Amino acid sequence: MADRPDARELLSVARTALIDAVLPTVPEAARYEVRMIASAMAMAERELGAGVPQDPQSSNGAALDIRIRAGEFDAPGPKRDAVERRLREWVAARLAINNPKMLAGTSE
Repeated sequence: MADRPDARELLSVARTALIDAVLPTVPEAARYEVRMIASAMAMAERELGAGVPQDPQSSNGAALDIRIRAGEFDAPGPKRDAVERRLREWVAARLAINNPKMLAGTSE
């Protein structure tokens, strides 16, 4: 049986309390910072829920970077298509965590 609440649930509850209970009491001059904190909490919550996609700059990604820079994937074909697909998936996964509004209305 998993420990309850988990980190994602705690972030959600804390963010809701921050927005609903704390934000209305904060002076107008400091509300931007509170909203920024709430946004960071939402991002962390999404990251915990989605899991962190493997960064192309990880150890495997560093090798991929070298191969891309060397022009290994410049010619059209299945190798290039596979790398393009992998990079698009990674970017989409990161956007889903960091800025999900950017994905709204995209076809991929």
